[in-house]
Formats: sequence, structure tokens, C-alpha cells
Amino acid sequence: MSDRQGFYFQGEEKLRDWLRKVEAKAGDHKALYDELGDILLEGVHDRFKRGVAPDGRPWQKSWRAIAQNGQTLRDTGRLLNSIRTRLNKNGVSILTDVLYAKLMHYGGTIRAKNKPYLVFKTPTGGWVKRKSITVPARPIFGVSEDDAQNMLLAIEEYLEDLLRDAK
Repeated sequence: MSDRQGFYFQGEEKLRDWLRKVEAKAGDHKALYDELGDILLEGVHDRFKRGVAPDGRPWQKSWRAIAQNGQTLRDTGRLLNSIRTRLNKNGVSILTDVLYAKLMHYGGTIRAKNKPYLVFKTPTGGWVKRKSITVPARPIFGVSEDDAQNMLLAIEEYLEDLLRDAK
């Protein structure tokens, strides 16, 4: 019988032991966060291949991609290859250390700072002078419907395994 006041029921110790195991195992979600991070990275890589935002809208094709019959945001691969995940106690983050990622994601205007014009080489080999250049938003980061569905399935499987393994 239980040493505390109240009711006792058959199997109470077994249930309490199982709940302690669930609590102990639930304290470390690293495996789940690793999997969720992998799903997020897969989503980013898939969207780069297809040239679409997380909501499925196509990115505006870049001047370079049109001129070289290439892919937008895929010239050197530097941006895509820099995207990674970081685990922390609250979950997983997706990030990059490439400075121009924010401009590519949100879009914006580049203006000459110390000279009257920006001067740059075009994809076709010529040179151009411009006072400014507007870069359209090409959303990279975010969770697509497929990502969300895959993440929910991973969480469901994780919780099922957690409860089953604690028995």
C-alpha cells in the first residue's frame, strides 16, 4: 500500500515507475531536435533545387541565372553550403554565417557608399554602372507544409517510442 494518504490502486508502483522513466527520458530531446534539424535542412535544400519559397511561390529568376542558364542563388553554392543547424536547450535553429543571406531572403536595395556608382561585371562579361540595385526577396528560411508535416510525424514517432521504451 502507498505510504501517503489517499487511495491505492493495484499497479500504482508500476505506473509511477513508468512515469519516472518517461520523465527521465523526456528530459533529453537531442535525438528529436537532430531529426527536426535534418528535416529543416532537407527542406532548404529541396527549395534551392526547385527555386521556391517555403510557401511554394517560385523565386524571381536572377539575371545571372538567366544569362548563364543556371539556377538562382546557386552560382558558387556558398550560401546553400553554409546553412546548418544548431541545437540548444529549447530546440533547433537553422542558420548561416553568410552575410548576404539576409538580403537574399528579404530582398532590399544596394547603393554605392563612397562613390557615385556601383560598378560590376555582368554575367555576360560586360561592365555596368548603377546608382543602386534592387534585389527581390527570395525567401530561403521557413517551414513549408511538407516540412511541417514531416516534423509532426517525427514528433509523433518520437513520443510513441518514448512512451513504449519507458515500459
